Amino acid sequence: MKIVFEFHFTKEAGFVEKDFLEIISKNLTQLGIVTSFRYHAIKEGYLFEIEYKQVLSGVTYQPIMGCFSGLEHEYPYISNISIPLGKMR
Repeated sequence: MKIVFEFHFTKEAGFVEKDFLEIISKNLTQLGIVTSFRYHAIKEGYLFEIEYKQVLSGVTYQPIMGCFSGLEHEYPYISNISIPLGKMR
């Protein structure tokens, strides 16, 4: 299975792309269901393409999206995070 979505945010002073992406990678890896993780920088933040194994019937992308909620608390150099539902596929 695959989910593609935009993750929008404001970069704050001290933002380091490598550190930010390492946190996301760590969170996704800990799920144990992600088979592929790609990203592309866009004006508003990043476009993520994540492939994963469905473990439970009816539970699809929710655990993956959970890795992005509250990310500003794990990485304080971002703010105003949003994931536009209209751009999720």
